[in-house]
Amino acid sequence: MSIRILLLEDNEDARFVFRAVLEMKGYVVVDVTDEAAAIRMCECLDERFDLLIADVMLRGKHGTGTAKLIATLRPEMPILFTSGFPLETLLNRGLLSEDQLPSTKIAFLPKPFKADELWAKVRELLAAA
Repeated sequence: MSIRILLLEDNEDARFVFRAVLEMKGYVVVDVTDEAAAIRMCECLDERFDLLIADVMLRGKHGTGTAKLIATLRPEMPILFTSGFPLETLLNRGLLSEDQLPSTKIAFLPKPFKADELWAKVRELLAAA
């Protein structure tokens, strides 16, 4: 069975890069551009996802809030946060912290990243699931 990844990313170029890199390894990527679409996808019981990749900053909103809602719907699903901001900045601003989410399978990947860095984080999170 194919690994299915839900990608929440509002930047078109970033979505293209994520999709291209992940599909090279055979992952199935379902991408959405806003929080409401991501939540709808996770509310649909017919949809199966093995991993959520969410940008921390989304057009005036924070992907961490959406991920928190999704984690309540799918507590078994690991979450990979990404951002162009350094992790220290996100932590200092209260935009990202492990205690915000009920899931213990959380990782962070700064942008820009190399393909092998993304693959390694994805494998690490899927192995913990």
